[in-house]
Amino acid sequence: MRLSGRHQEQHRTTWDVPQKNAASDASRLQPVHDDAVRAIDRYLPRRATTRDDSGHLFTTVNGRPLEPQSLIRILRTVAATHPDLEEIAPKLSADAVTHSPAAQAAA
Repeated sequence: MRLSGRHQEQHRTTWDVPQKNAASDASRLQPVHDDAVRAIDRYLPRRATTRDDSGHLFTTVNGRPLEPQSLIRILRTVAATHPDLEEIAPKLSADAVTHSPAAQAAA
């Protein structure tokens, strides 16, 4: 995800997400849950590269985009620390997270 791909549409945030197995510039708008938007906003000032640019969201110290394998490893490591995700952490994939419904707040 690139920082320039973020769009605020009244009460919702969407992001241009690159399409798999498509032209390099092919993307689609993906709604982003409010909790994720807040987490991203907290993360940005602390990200590995602090350049204010339209670069990649997740970067190495040198500002290069993280490889998909690195992101999966990070995702699984973080999930393993959560009691509700611990069991499925070793099998988590980016696709599984992308297609998971947002958690509903208790009424």
